[in-house]
Amino acid sequence: MLDHLRGIIKFTIVTDSPEEFINTIRKSSVSARNLKIEDGFLTGECYGFDKKTLIKIASMNHAEFIETGRRGFIFIAAKYRRRYGIAAGVAAALVMVFFLSNITMKINIYGNENMSDAEVLAVLDDAGIRIGSYLPNISLAAVERDIISNVRDVAWAGIKRSGPIVSVEISEMTKKPEITPTNRPCNIISAKNCQIVKINSVPMGMLIPMLFDTVNEGDILVSGVISGKLGNTYYVHAMGDITGRYSEKITFNESFTHRRIDYKSKITKRSLYLFGLKIPLTPSTGEPENAEVNEELSYFNILTLEIPIGIVNTEYHPYEVTEEILAPEAANTLLLEKVSRYEENFFADEGVSIVSKDIIYTPAENGLSLTVSYVLESNICQTQYIYVKNHR
Repeated sequence: MLDHLRGIIKFTIVTDSPEEFINTIRKSSVSARNLKIEDGFLTGECYGFDKKTLIKIASMNHAEFIETGRRGFIFIAAKYRRRYGIAAGVAAALVMVFFLSNITMKINIYGNENMSDAEVLAVLDDAGIRIGSYLPNISLAAVERDIISNVRDVAWAGIKRSGPIVSVEISEMTKKPEITPTNRPCNIISAKNCQIVKINSVPMGMLIPMLFDTVNEGDILVSGVISGKLGNTYYVHAMGDITGRYSEKITFNESFTHRRIDYKSKITKRSLYLFGLKIPLTPSTGEPENAEVNEELSYFNILTLEIPIGIVNTEYHPYEVTEEILAPEAANTLLLEKVSRYEENFFADEGVSIVSKDIIYTPAENGLSLTVSYVLESNICQTQYIYVKNHR
Protein backbone atom coordinates (compact mmCIF):
# COMPACT_ATOMS: atom_id res chain seq x y z
CA MET A 1 0.00 0.00 0.00
CA LEU A 2 2.78 2.48 0.90
CA ASP A 3 4.69 1.61 -2.28
CA HIS A 4 1.55 2.33 -4.28
CA LEU A 5 1.21 5.73 -2.62
CA ARG A 6 4.90 6.66 -2.93
CA GLY A 7 5.22 5.53 -6.55
CA ILE A 8 7.79 3.08 -7.96
CA ILE A 9 10.10 3.83 -10.92
CA LYS A 10 11.83 1.11 -12.92
CA PHE A 11 15.21 2.14 -14.34
CA THR A 12 18.20 0.97 -16.38
CA ILE A 13 21.72 2.31 -15.81
CA VAL A 14 24.14 2.26 -18.72
CA THR A 15 27.66 2.16 -17.26
CA ASP A 16 31.02 0.53 -17.89
CA SER A 17 31.22 -0.73 -14.27
CA PRO A 18 27.77 -1.92 -13.05
CA GLU A 19 29.27 -3.53 -9.93
CA GLU A 20 30.94 -0.30 -8.79
CA PHE A 21 27.72 1.61 -9.47
CA ILE A 22 25.80 -0.79 -7.19
CA ASN A 23 28.28 -0.05 -4.39
CA THR A 24 27.86 3.68 -4.98
CA ILE A 25 24.04 3.38 -4.71
CA ARG A 26 24.29 1.40 -1.50
CA LYS A 27 26.50 4.07 0.07
CA SER A 28 23.98 6.79 -0.88
CA SER A 29 20.56 7.63 0.61
CA VAL A 30 18.74 6.14 -2.39
CA SER A 31 16.41 3.27 -1.54
CA ALA A 32 16.97 1.05 -4.57
CA ARG A 33 15.89 -2.59 -4.82
CA ASN A 34 15.75 -5.53 -7.25
CA LEU A 35 19.17 -4.52 -8.60
CA LYS A 36 20.30 -6.89 -11.37
CA ILE A 37 23.02 -6.94 -14.03
CA GLU A 38 21.58 -8.14 -17.33
CA ASP A 39 23.47 -8.06 -20.63
CA GLY A 40 25.93 -5.54 -19.16
CA PHE A 41 23.22 -3.15 -17.98
CA LEU A 42 22.13 -2.46 -14.40
CA THR A 43 18.37 -2.63 -13.80
CA GLY A 44 16.34 -1.96 -10.65
CA GLU A 45 13.56 -0.01 -8.96
CA CYS A 46 13.44 3.07 -6.72
CA TYR A 47 10.87 5.35 -5.12
CA GLY A 48 9.69 8.30 -7.17
CA PHE A 49 11.26 10.86 -4.82
CA ASP A 50 14.71 9.14 -5.23
CA LYS A 51 14.79 9.61 -9.02
CA LYS A 52 16.58 12.98 -8.99
CA THR A 53 19.24 11.74 -6.59
CA LEU A 54 19.83 8.66 -8.71
CA ILE A 55 20.17 10.78 -11.90
CA LYS A 56 22.72 12.97 -10.10
CA ILE A 57 24.74 9.93 -9.00
CA ALA A 58 24.68 8.55 -12.56
CA SER A 59 25.92 11.88 -13.94
CA MET A 60 28.77 12.03 -11.43
CA ASN A 61 29.86 8.48 -12.42
CA HIS A 62 29.63 9.11 -16.19
CA ALA A 63 26.63 6.79 -16.43
CA GLU A 64 23.24 7.20 -18.08
CA PHE A 65 19.91 6.88 -16.22
CA ILE A 66 17.02 5.53 -18.33
CA GLU A 67 13.49 5.31 -16.89
CA THR A 68 11.75 2.17 -18.19
CA GLY A 69 8.46 2.27 -16.29
CA ARG A 70 6.52 3.65 -13.37
CA ARG A 71 3.54 2.68 -11.24
CA GLY A 72 1.67 4.08 -8.24
CA PHE A 73 -1.16 6.39 -7.20
CA ILE A 74 1.07 9.46 -7.11
CA PHE A 75 1.73 9.21 -10.85
CA ILE A 76 -1.94 8.67 -11.68
CA ALA A 77 -2.88 11.72 -9.59
CA ALA A 78 -0.18 13.79 -11.30
CA LYS A 79 -1.91 13.28 -14.66
CA TYR A 80 -5.00 15.04 -13.32
CA ARG A 81 -3.28 17.71 -11.25
CA ARG A 82 -4.45 20.49 -13.54
CA ARG A 83 -8.01 19.22 -13.75
CA TYR A 84 -9.34 21.40 -10.95
CA GLY A 85 -12.93 20.28 -11.37
CA ILE A 86 -12.07 16.75 -10.22
CA ALA A 87 -10.19 18.06 -7.18
CA ALA A 88 -13.06 20.39 -6.34
CA GLY A 89 -15.57 17.56 -6.72
CA VAL A 90 -13.57 15.26 -4.45
CA ALA A 91 -13.18 18.03 -1.87
CA ALA A 92 -16.91 18.83 -2.01
CA ALA A 93 -17.76 15.13 -1.57
CA LEU A 94 -15.49 14.87 1.48
CA VAL A 95 -17.01 18.00 3.01
CA MET A 96 -20.51 16.66 2.37
CA VAL A 97 -19.68 13.29 3.96
CA PHE A 98 -18.15 15.06 6.98
CA PHE A 99 -21.15 17.40 7.35
CA LEU A 100 -23.77 14.69 6.99
CA SER A 101 -21.90 12.52 9.50
CA ASN A 102 -22.26 15.19 12.18
CA ILE A 103 -25.88 16.31 11.84
CA THR A 104 -28.89 14.43 13.18
CA MET A 105 -30.35 12.27 10.43
CA LYS A 106 -32.33 9.82 12.59
CA ILE A 107 -33.52 9.59 16.21
CA ASN A 108 -34.20 6.18 17.77
CA ILE A 109 -36.16 5.99 21.04
CA TYR A 110 -36.14 2.98 23.34
CA GLY A 111 -37.68 2.10 26.71
CA ASN A 112 -40.70 4.42 26.68
CA GLU A 113 -43.87 2.54 27.51
CA ASN A 114 -46.22 5.15 28.95
CA MET A 115 -44.69 8.13 27.14
CA SER A 116 -45.27 8.36 23.40
CA ASP A 117 -42.43 8.94 20.93
CA ALA A 118 -43.95 12.37 20.19
CA GLU A 119 -43.59 13.41 23.86
CA VAL A 120 -39.96 12.32 23.96
CA LEU A 121 -39.23 14.08 20.65
CA ALA A 122 -40.81 17.27 22.00
CA VAL A 123 -38.50 17.21 25.03
CA LEU A 124 -35.48 16.55 22.79
CA ASP A 125 -36.51 19.39 20.49
CA ASP A 126 -36.60 21.81 23.44
CA ALA A 127 -33.08 20.65 24.33
CA GLY A 128 -31.83 21.24 20.76
CA ILE A 129 -31.80 17.70 19.36
CA ARG A 130 -33.91 17.48 16.22
CA ILE A 131 -33.48 16.28 12.66
CA GLY A 132 -30.80 18.48 11.10
CA SER A 133 -29.23 19.71 14.36
CA TYR A 134 -25.42 19.92 14.45
CA LEU A 135 -24.40 17.34 17.05
CA PRO A 136 -20.87 18.50 18.08
CA ASN A 137 -22.40 21.74 19.41
CA ILE A 138 -24.83 19.87 21.71
CA SER A 139 -23.92 18.57 25.16
CA LEU A 140 -25.60 15.17 25.33
CA ALA A 141 -24.99 14.95 29.10
CA ALA A 142 -26.81 18.27 29.60
CA VAL A 143 -29.74 17.00 27.52
CA GLU A 144 -29.89 13.86 29.69
CA ARG A 145 -30.09 16.04 32.82
CA ASP A 146 -32.82 18.20 31.26
CA ILE A 147 -34.93 15.15 30.42
CA ILE A 148 -34.64 13.70 33.94
CA SER A 149 -35.39 17.02 35.66
CA ASN A 150 -38.19 18.22 33.34
CA VAL A 151 -40.11 15.01 32.69
CA ARG A 152 -41.88 13.73 35.78
CA ASP A 153 -42.13 10.04 34.89
CA VAL A 154 -38.53 9.56 33.68
CA ALA A 155 -36.16 7.94 36.18
CA TRP A 156 -33.13 7.71 33.89
CA ALA A 157 -32.18 8.80 30.38
CA GLY A 158 -29.18 7.90 28.26
CA ILE A 159 -28.23 9.43 24.91
CA LYS A 160 -25.53 8.22 22.54
CA ARG A 161 -24.71 8.83 18.92
CA SER A 162 -23.29 6.74 16.12
CA GLY A 163 -22.45 9.09 13.30
CA PRO A 164 -25.67 10.89 12.32
CA ILE A 165 -27.90 8.50 14.32
CA VAL A 166 -28.96 9.52 17.85
CA SER A 167 -30.24 6.79 20.18
CA VAL A 168 -32.26 7.79 23.25
CA GLU A 169 -32.99 5.25 25.97
CA ILE A 170 -35.67 6.11 28.55
CA SER A 171 -36.31 4.38 31.86
CA GLU A 172 -39.70 5.27 33.29
CA MET A 173 -40.65 5.26 36.94
CA THR A 174 -42.79 2.28 37.84
CA LYS A 175 -44.70 1.77 41.03
CA LYS A 176 -44.46 -1.69 42.50
CA PRO A 177 -47.89 -3.20 43.00
CA GLU A 178 -48.78 -3.86 46.60
CA ILE A 179 -49.05 -7.59 47.07
CA THR A 180 -51.08 -8.66 50.06
CA PRO A 181 -50.44 -12.28 51.03
CA THR A 182 -53.98 -13.09 52.24
CA ASN A 183 -52.97 -16.62 53.22
CA ARG A 184 -50.76 -15.36 56.08
CA PRO A 185 -52.58 -14.78 59.38
CA CYS A 186 -52.25 -11.30 60.86
CA ASN A 187 -53.79 -8.71 63.15
CA ILE A 188 -54.55 -5.12 62.27
CA ILE A 189 -53.02 -2.79 64.85
CA SER A 190 -53.17 0.96 65.34
CA ALA A 191 -50.32 3.02 63.87
CA LYS A 192 -51.18 6.04 66.07
CA ASN A 193 -52.37 7.11 69.48
CA CYS A 194 -55.78 8.30 68.38
CA GLN A 195 -59.57 8.25 68.60
CA ILE A 196 -61.51 6.11 66.14
CA VAL A 197 -63.86 8.39 64.21
CA LYS A 198 -64.89 6.12 61.34
CA ILE A 199 -64.99 2.37 60.70
CA ASN A 200 -65.05 2.14 56.91
CA SER A 201 -64.86 -1.63 56.50
CA VAL A 202 -63.71 -4.82 58.23
CA PRO A 203 -63.93 -7.54 55.56
CA MET A 204 -61.98 -10.14 57.54
CA GLY A 205 -61.28 -10.67 61.25
CA MET A 206 -62.89 -9.56 64.49
CA LEU A 207 -63.21 -5.84 65.32
CA ILE A 208 -61.99 -5.09 68.87
CA PRO A 209 -62.61 -1.38 69.69
CA MET A 210 -65.85 0.44 68.94
CA LEU A 211 -66.51 3.74 67.20
CA PHE A 212 -65.14 6.78 69.11
CA ASP A 213 -63.01 4.59 71.37
CA THR A 214 -59.49 5.77 72.14
CA VAL A 215 -56.61 3.46 71.18
CA ASN A 216 -52.85 3.56 71.64
CA GLU A 217 -50.19 2.85 69.06
CA GLY A 218 -49.84 -0.93 68.74
CA ASP A 219 -53.31 -1.80 70.07
CA ILE A 220 -55.14 -4.48 68.10
CA LEU A 221 -57.98 -3.04 66.02
CA VAL A 222 -58.95 -6.17 64.06
CA SER A 223 -57.94 -9.54 65.45
CA GLY A 224 -56.90 -12.37 63.19
CA VAL A 225 -57.42 -14.93 65.97
CA ILE A 226 -60.99 -16.24 65.85
CA SER A 227 -62.54 -18.47 68.52
CA GLY A 228 -65.12 -20.93 67.19
CA LYS A 229 -68.38 -21.92 68.90
CA LEU A 230 -66.93 -25.34 69.78
CA GLY A 231 -63.93 -23.80 71.53
CA ASN A 232 -61.51 -24.27 68.67
CA THR A 233 -59.25 -21.42 67.50
CA TYR A 234 -58.37 -20.58 63.93
CA TYR A 235 -56.37 -17.82 62.29
CA VAL A 236 -57.26 -15.48 59.43
CA HIS A 237 -55.65 -12.64 57.53
CA ALA A 238 -57.40 -9.70 59.19
CA MET A 239 -58.33 -6.71 57.01
CA GLY A 240 -59.74 -3.32 57.85
CA ASP A 241 -60.07 0.33 56.90
CA ILE A 242 -60.43 2.44 60.04
CA THR A 243 -59.99 6.22 60.30
CA GLY A 244 -58.47 7.69 63.45
CA ARG A 245 -58.08 11.25 64.67
CA TYR A 246 -54.82 12.26 66.31
CA SER A 247 -52.59 15.24 67.05
CA GLU A 248 -49.14 16.15 65.78
CA LYS A 249 -46.85 19.07 66.48
CA ILE A 250 -44.02 20.33 64.27
CA THR A 251 -41.65 23.30 64.70
CA PHE A 252 -39.94 25.32 61.95
CA ASN A 253 -37.15 27.89 62.36
CA GLU A 254 -35.99 30.74 60.16
CA SER A 255 -32.96 32.96 60.72
CA PHE A 256 -33.14 36.70 60.08
CA THR A 257 -29.74 36.39 58.36
CA HIS A 258 -30.64 34.86 55.03
CA ARG A 259 -28.16 33.50 52.48
CA ARG A 260 -29.55 33.93 48.98
CA ILE A 261 -28.20 32.44 45.75
CA ASP A 262 -29.14 34.27 42.55
CA TYR A 263 -28.42 32.43 39.30
CA LYS A 264 -27.63 34.34 36.14
CA SER A 265 -27.98 33.32 32.52
CA LYS A 266 -25.93 30.34 31.40
CA ILE A 267 -22.77 30.96 29.39
CA THR A 268 -21.59 28.40 26.83
CA LYS A 269 -18.04 28.43 25.49
CA ARG A 270 -16.74 26.18 22.75
CA SER A 271 -13.26 25.01 21.91
CA LEU A 272 -11.88 22.93 19.07
CA TYR A 273 -10.33 19.74 20.40
CA LEU A 274 -7.48 18.77 18.07
CA PHE A 275 -5.49 15.69 19.13
CA GLY A 276 -5.49 16.74 22.80
CA LEU A 277 -5.05 20.47 22.14
CA LYS A 278 -7.87 22.92 22.95
CA ILE A 279 -8.27 25.88 20.61
CA PRO A 280 -10.88 28.46 21.79
CA LEU A 281 -13.66 29.15 19.29
CA THR A 282 -15.48 31.79 21.34
CA PRO A 283 -14.01 35.07 22.60
CA SER A 284 -12.38 34.74 26.01
CA THR A 285 -14.21 36.87 28.57
CA GLY A 286 -12.76 35.21 31.66
CA GLU A 287 -14.37 32.59 33.84
CA PRO A 288 -17.05 33.64 36.35
CA GLU A 289 -15.87 33.73 39.96
CA ASN A 290 -18.75 31.58 41.20
CA ALA A 291 -20.31 29.19 38.74
CA GLU A 292 -21.45 25.63 38.25
CA VAL A 293 -19.36 24.19 35.39
CA ASN A 294 -20.20 21.29 33.11
CA GLU A 295 -17.83 20.28 30.29
CA GLU A 296 -18.38 17.71 27.56
CA LEU A 297 -16.32 16.66 24.56
CA SER A 298 -18.23 15.76 21.39
CA TYR A 299 -16.06 14.07 18.77
CA PHE A 300 -16.56 14.54 15.06
CA ASN A 301 -17.59 11.50 13.06
CA ILE A 302 -16.89 10.40 9.51
CA LEU A 303 -19.74 8.06 8.74
CA THR A 304 -19.77 6.01 11.99
CA LEU A 305 -16.03 6.35 12.68
CA GLU A 306 -15.17 8.63 15.60
CA ILE A 307 -12.07 10.74 14.98
CA PRO A 308 -9.87 12.42 17.66
CA ILE A 309 -11.13 15.88 16.70
CA GLY A 310 -14.20 17.45 18.21
CA ILE A 311 -15.88 20.31 20.01
CA VAL A 312 -15.55 20.93 23.75
CA ASN A 313 -18.76 22.48 25.11
CA THR A 314 -18.17 24.18 28.46
CA GLU A 315 -21.32 25.42 30.17
CA TYR A 316 -21.06 27.95 33.00
CA HIS A 317 -24.04 28.70 35.24
CA PRO A 318 -22.82 31.75 37.23
CA TYR A 319 -24.40 32.74 40.51
CA GLU A 320 -24.05 35.35 43.21
CA VAL A 321 -24.26 34.68 46.92
CA THR A 322 -25.64 37.49 49.03
CA GLU A 323 -26.51 37.70 52.68
CA GLU A 324 -29.43 39.84 53.65
CA ILE A 325 -31.17 40.70 56.88
CA LEU A 326 -34.81 39.67 56.76
CA ALA A 327 -37.60 41.63 58.33
CA PRO A 328 -39.93 39.63 60.60
CA GLU A 329 -42.61 39.75 57.89
CA ALA A 330 -40.24 38.20 55.31
CA ALA A 331 -39.12 35.53 57.78
CA ASN A 332 -42.77 34.76 58.47
CA THR A 333 -43.41 34.30 54.74
CA LEU A 334 -40.53 31.82 54.44
CA LEU A 335 -41.81 29.90 57.49
CA LEU A 336 -45.28 29.60 55.97
CA GLU A 337 -43.72 28.31 52.75
CA LYS A 338 -41.93 25.59 54.75
CA VAL A 339 -45.23 24.67 56.39
CA SER A 340 -46.94 24.44 53.01
CA ARG A 341 -44.21 22.20 51.58
CA TYR A 342 -44.33 19.98 54.65
CA GLU A 343 -48.09 19.54 54.37
CA GLU A 344 -47.84 18.76 50.67
CA ASN A 345 -45.08 16.17 51.11
CA PHE A 346 -46.22 14.42 54.29
CA PHE A 347 -49.99 14.88 54.37
CA ALA A 348 -51.41 15.33 50.86
CA ASP A 349 -49.34 12.54 49.31
CA GLU A 350 -50.08 10.15 52.18
CA GLY A 351 -53.85 10.62 52.25
CA VAL A 352 -53.82 12.51 55.57
CA SER A 353 -56.64 15.05 56.13
CA ILE A 354 -56.07 18.19 58.20
CA VAL A 355 -59.02 18.73 60.55
CA SER A 356 -57.55 21.84 62.17
CA LYS A 357 -54.23 23.51 62.88
CA ASP A 358 -53.01 26.13 65.33
CA ILE A 359 -49.93 28.26 64.63
CA ILE A 360 -47.86 29.82 67.42
CA TYR A 361 -44.88 32.13 66.81
CA THR A 362 -42.03 32.42 69.29
CA PRO A 363 -38.78 34.41 69.12
CA ALA A 364 -35.65 32.38 68.45
CA GLU A 365 -31.96 33.24 68.54
CA ASN A 366 -31.44 35.69 65.65
CA GLY A 367 -34.65 34.52 64.07
CA LEU A 368 -38.23 33.39 64.36
CA SER A 369 -39.74 30.04 65.33
CA LEU A 370 -43.14 28.71 64.25
CA THR A 371 -44.90 25.75 65.88
CA VAL A 372 -47.92 24.16 64.20
CA SER A 373 -50.29 21.95 66.21
CA TYR A 374 -52.33 19.72 63.89
CA VAL A 375 -55.46 17.66 64.36
CA LEU A 376 -55.30 15.01 61.64
CA GLU A 377 -57.33 12.12 60.31
CA SER A 378 -56.04 9.14 58.33
CA ASN A 379 -56.24 5.39 57.94
CA ILE A 380 -54.52 4.07 61.09
CA CYS A 381 -54.50 0.37 60.16
CA GLN A 382 -51.15 -1.42 60.18
CA THR A 383 -50.53 -5.11 59.50
CA GLN A 384 -48.94 -7.27 62.21
CA TYR A 385 -48.33 -10.87 61.15
CA ILE A 386 -49.06 -13.76 63.49
CA TYR A 387 -46.44 -16.50 63.39
CA VAL A 388 -48.20 -19.82 63.89
CA LYS A 389 -46.31 -23.11 63.87
CA ASN A 390 -47.19 -25.40 60.92
CA HIS A 391 -49.75 -22.91 59.61
CA ARG A 392 -50.63 -23.21 55.95
